[in-house]
Amino acid sequence: MEITYKRSGIGTTAAAGCLYFDDKFVGFIVENLEKMIAAGKYKLTIQKELTPLTQTHLNNKNYSGWFKRHIEVIGVTGRSGLYFHIGNYGKDSKGCQLPNTTLNELNNDIIGSGSTIATKYFYSVVMPILEAGKEEVWYNIKDNV
Repeated sequence: MEITYKRSGIGTTAAAGCLYFDDKFVGFIVENLEKMIAAGKYKLTIQKELTPLTQTHLNNKNYSGWFKRHIEVIGVTGRSGLYFHIGNYGKDSKGCQLPNTTLNELNNDIIGSGSTIATKYFYSVVMPILEAGKEEVWYNIKDNV
């Protein structure tokens, strides 16, 4: 499976763009402007260790019933712990990718909304593929700004 994030907007604290599953538009990504992942192609995997962030999400009602472990972006030079999780603002991320259903502009910044729905959908599609282990999942970040 190929997931593509076309980064197309820059705000004061966040970058954002469209998210595609095998060329089909499925939503948006918001990320921290200062901690963006460089454009490139990266493999996605299921995070193996139980980190404090994972434990926090396991205890959070917004993740109840569908979250087991993070989906992690691997192969980013000099970085680790880059996950997909709920968040609407650049400040909600330390480099992680934040799925959202819509994007808005406020005070020259980009904010998302519908992140719980979008993240749950992302996990419902991607996690079974990763768990089955029959197909690799790639995350292609393209700069269109």
